Amino acid sequence: MGTNDQPGNQGQGSQSFSLAEAVIASIALRDLYGIRRLYPDALPVGDAREIHRLLVEHLSTGLSDSRFDAIRENLYSEPCFDEPLTEGKLSLIFGVLVAHCPNVQIVGESEKAIAESIDQGVKWCHDRCSLRLQGLLQQMFEIKIYDCRIPSSKDEPTFSDTRRSLQLLRSYWELSRSVILHQMDALVGFQPHPLLRLLVNLRSRIESYFDRLSNLEGVEQARESVGLLMDITMSGQPDDLSADPESTREQVQIVDNFLETTRLRSGSKTFPITSEEEVFLKQAEKSIEKYHKRVRTAGSRMIENASMRVDQHSGEDVDVAYCHVITREGKRAASKAQYERLVDARDEYDMFIDGMTQKASCRHDKQKPRAEKLTPKELGILSDFIQAGKPIRPYNTKTGKGCASISSACRLFVGARKKVDVKLGRYRYRSFRLHKNCGDSKLNAHEFTPPDGFLYCLILPA
Repeated sequence: MGTNDQPGNQGQGSQSFSLAEAVIASIALRDLYGIRRLYPDALPVGDAREIHRLLVEHLSTGLSDSRFDAIRENLYSEPCFDEPLTEGKLSLIFGVLVAHCPNVQIVGESEKAIAESIDQGVKWCHDRCSLRLQGLLQQMFEIKIYDCRIPSSKDEPTFSDTRRSLQLLRSYWELSRSVILHQMDALVGFQPHPLLRLLVNLRSRIESYFDRLSNLEGVEQARESVGLLMDITMSGQPDDLSADPESTREQVQIVDNFLETTRLRSGSKTFPITSEEEVFLKQAEKSIEKYHKRVRTAGSRMIENASMRVDQHSGEDVDVAYCHVITREGKRAASKAQYERLVDARDEYDMFIDGMTQKASCRHDKQKPRAEKLTPKELGILSDFIQAGKPIRPYNTKTGKGCASISSACRLFVGARKKVDVKLGRYRYRSFRLHKNCGDSKLNAHEFTPPDGFLYCLILPA
C-alpha cells in the first residue's frame, strides 16, 4: 500500500492508492517505451521485458478502479512489449488521470502554472503509490541518467547531424569545465571524488561525440585536452590543477576554441533534446552546484580554523568575547578581530545576519547577495528560530511572546524571513520549512532547516 494509505482501507484511501498507481505507472511505462525507441542498448532486452511486465501490472491494478471504466473501455488496452505508438496513448491516459489529482489545473492562466500544478499532482501520486512502484520509478531514473547517453539515429536523422552533436558536446563540456575551473581554485579536495560517477559519465558522452566529429579539424587536440583535464579532476587533487594554472587554462582554451571554430564552420542551429538528455543535464547541474557548495563550506571552515589558531598563537584574547557566532558547526565566542574577518567574508555566505549592525545579506545561486536592514525584533525572532533546532510557532518564541497578538508575531516572522530567505514555491522557502496547520494558518509552525552545503552565519552581541 502507499505510505499514506492504511492497509485494508476502503473508500477514499483505496481510491487515492489506485489513482497514484495508475499515474506513476503510466509515466514510468511511457518512459520505458521512449528509452527502448531512442536508446535500444541502454538495458538488456530481458531486463526491459521484466520492467515492462511489472509496470503493466501496476497500471492495470490502478485502472481497475470503477472511476476509470471509461479509460479502460475507450483508451486502454494492455500494451505489448515494444508496441509502436504506445507512448502517445500512455501520454493521453496520463493526462486524463492526473486531472483527477487534488488541486491539479489543466486550464490556467499560464503554461507555467499548469505545469507546476501537474508536478504537484505527480508528487502527490508518488507519495501514495506502492513502494515497489517507487522502486521501479527510481530504477527508470537511474537508467535515464547513466545508461541513456547517445540516442540512436535509426528513426531520427537529426541525431546524427554534426550541429546537434556539437550542441550536446558543448553542453557536456560546459558542465565538465565548471568542475575543472572550480577545482582549480579550490582550497580542498576529496578522495574519492564525490562527482566521480557523474564525471565518468560525462567523459563517456564527450568521447562519443568526439568520435562522431572525428573528421573535423582540431578534434584530436581537443580530445587530448579533455582527457588530460578529466584525468586530473577525477583524481580529486586540486593542487594538480592549481599548481600550473596557466597550463590548465591553456588546455581549457583549446577545447573552447575547437567548439567555437567548429560552430562557425558548421553553422549554428539549436536542436530539441530528448527527455533523457534533459533529465541528465538538470541532474548534473544540481549535483555540481551541491558539490561546489560543499567545497566552499570545507574551504571556509579550514580558513576559519586556521584564523582561530593564528589568534591563539598571537595571544589574542578570545576569552573576553566581543560577540557570539552561530554557524552549522555550532555556537562559539569570537574576538573583535575575528568578527571583522567574518564581516569581510560575508559575501561567501548564503545567509549572513550581523546582529552587531542589524544588517543581513541573502545569496541565491550565483547571484550577487541581496542586502537588507533588520529591525531589532526581526533580528530577535530570526535568532530564536535559528537556535531553536525544532519546529516552533512564531508567538511561542522569546521575541514573539513580546508581540501584541498572535497575528502580529506571525507577521513579524514572515517579514523577517522575507529579508533573509529565498522563496522556492507557494509554501516553500529554502531555509525555513513550513509545518502547515490545515485548520488555522495562525497555528503554522516553522523550522530552520538549511539544505546541505548551505553556508550561514548569525552573529549576536556577547
